[in-house]
Amino acid sequence: MNFWKALFRAWFYFRQGYNLYLAFLIGFASNIIVLFRLGVEPNKTLLDCRSDPGRHFRRLVSHEEDCSVCC
Repeated sequence: MNFWKALFRAWFYFRQGYNLYLAFLIGFASNIIVLFRLGVEPNKTLLDCRSDPGRHFRRLVSHEEDCSVCC
């Protein structure tokens, strides 16, 4: 195949398809923002987990009786 033809075909497919990937990224980011604003911010326990993410791991490793996620 001719180089210029292949280049044009690649450019054409890129222009036709990149909107799909762009829409996916925008949709994913907006869903993450909405889930955080509605699910994590009102729940102060989850905010405590985010401030110290190793706390849950240390509780799992130490085999403490209380198996709560954060406190």
